[in-house]
Amino acid sequence: MKNQTLNNAFPIVAAALGNKFGVKVMIGGEDAYTDGKTINLPAYNSDNPDYQDIAWGYLAHEAGHVRFSDFVEFKNAATSPLRKRVVNALEDIRIEKAMHNLYPGTKLTIQKLDEYLCKAGEYEMVTVGSHPAAILTQYLFLRLSADVLGYSALSSYADSVETVLETTFPEGAVTRLMGLLSEVPRLDSTRSCVRLTDRILRMIEEEKEKEQENARQAQAQAEQDDQAASGQQEAPVGQDADGNQDPAPDGPDQDDHGQNPGQSASSSDADGDEQDQQPGMGSENTGDDPMDNQDSGQFAQTLASVLDADEGDLPQDVFEMARQLLGDQPKNCYDHEMAMPIAVPAKKYPGGKDLIDKVMGESGKIRASLQGLVQSSQAVRNQTKRSGNRVVGSKLYRLAQGDSRVFGKEARRHRPNTAIHLLVDYSGS
Repeated sequence: MKNQTLNNAFPIVAAALGNKFGVKVMIGGEDAYTDGKTINLPAYNSDNPDYQDIAWGYLAHEAGHVRFSDFVEFKNAATSPLRKRVVNALEDIRIEKAMHNLYPGTKLTIQKLDEYLCKAGEYEMVTVGSHPAAILTQYLFLRLSADVLGYSALSSYADSVETVLETTFPEGAVTRLMGLLSEVPRLDSTRSCVRLTDRILRMIEEEKEKEQENARQAQAQAEQDDQAASGQQEAPVGQDADGNQDPAPDGPDQDDHGQNPGQSASSSDADGDEQDQQPGMGSENTGDDPMDNQDSGQFAQTLASVLDADEGDLPQDVFEMARQLLGDQPKNCYDHEMAMPIAVPAKKYPGGKDLIDKVMGESGKIRASLQGLVQSSQAVRNQTKRSGNRVVGSKLYRLAQGDSRVFGKEARRHRPNTAIHLLVDYSGS
């Protein structure tokens, strides 16, 4: 009985929410979707206890798109899968924030939907091995939802994905990304979301080129270090790089080049240091760490894979997931395409105003005449008689004139005991 009651009430509540949000709502069919003007929801699914949370969250989110999104601008921005997804992520945050300002209750409604999808495992969390584009887009959704919209239930998920992001992306790219995302609360249109998306993609391109340049410089430095190490290794033991013999330990005060003993000791120390730096002696090269070269190359490849991502590399959109859940229900739950009642604007007739003015003028004349007749028929006048029980003081002067009509008497009048209210339809039809 309870499920049947909810099933019957679902279209009414959906229509009420739609009217409150200022959008049209239809109940029925097999899919949940919006065409930019109307939101369609399948009928209530009594087998899913979370169906209402999903439906109301989806309805509130899509109502925000219908009211605040520029669908033409959004369509033109879909030049690549990544650009489309980033624009959509920023636009979702913008329109949900606008809905919160108009209808504060939608904050809890949409948060319940997001929390359900994350906890139920419908929205798969990324890991270090996930595609970099998937890590980026999921970070945008979770971090902005938690920080900008205040969805506290998503904070732990956002922190986890942020750790993965910092591990996968270079530090400079992460820092610049967070700086750009600080502008999200001030976005006021779909176009502003597109512009911020282009700045994010341009930043990724710049960081990719920077990492590629770092990798080339590290590679060149490593080659120079290898050549220098090879030249030192080819020199015979006991000879310097010029082929001269090292001085004997107990030789004269000056070596072959005329150096004094202090200088000879310094030279011997330097030669010893050079021998310690030769390959095979367990020491490191004086050049850059080869890991820097490897990290720069890996980061450059990561950023390049983000820019080249296709639709299959990106995670499924959370509200696309909700749409599929709403459509995944038994066929016997569907109602026949039932449209909710909406206000229909009245038809306009060219001569309607002139006709109304003419009717109002004529009806005013009739009303004034009728009012005068009613007043005259109901007016009661006092009469003076020569005999009676009540003396009219204002008529006593007549006695001095020999007129004895000083006694008052009310005239008898017939009065109606029925009221009639006449209604006139002055509509154009």
